[in-house]
Amino acid sequence: MFPEEETNERRRRHQAAERRRRRWENNRALTGEAGVAAAKEAALTILDRCDQSVSQCRSKLLERGFTDEVIDPALERLVEVGILDDERYARSLVRARYASRALVGRALKEELRRKGLDPQVIDLAMEAELPEQLDTEMVDDLVQRKLLTLQQVEEEKQTRRIVSMLLRRGYSPAQAFASLSRVREKIEEGQ
Repeated sequence: MFPEEETNERRRRHQAAERRRRRWENNRALTGEAGVAAAKEAALTILDRCDQSVSQCRSKLLERGFTDEVIDPALERLVEVGILDDERYARSLVRARYASRALVGRALKEELRRKGLDPQVIDLAMEAELPEQLDTEMVDDLVQRKLLTLQQVEEEKQTRRIVSMLLRRGYSPAQAFASLSRVREKIEEGQ
């Protein structure tokens, strides 16, 4: 980067930081109906980008300088009209994480907990959205893809790495070893 471009970039960053600081101070000073309306508008802007839990939305509003006195009524109203819904959010997240990353069990619960969801909401969402019998094909596909990347590694290390990967995703040791055995049998039959 040229010195002139560097200076311009630094100036842009400084100006953006200054705007955020002024916005934070303005938000902090808001009270009453004006504050609630501004907090509601900010929450809607946050939710435009992606769905959030009530806890996440609260944290982001606090980061933007709003006080609890204006955040609480704003979020209550959004929950009341159904824009913010922790149960819907949890169910959606369970479906997405199961489908995209094959997360289940502990790993999925931990991710939902980090999103600020209530343990009862998490349990209900997992019960409603996860299949009764976990999709063995999905797990086997995961194991098979991992085995392809570990072809040059000795079998004991392969086993350790694959079982560890599945445990991190929330599968039980029994499920991990069973899936690995099925995939190795399929590979041996194919040769």
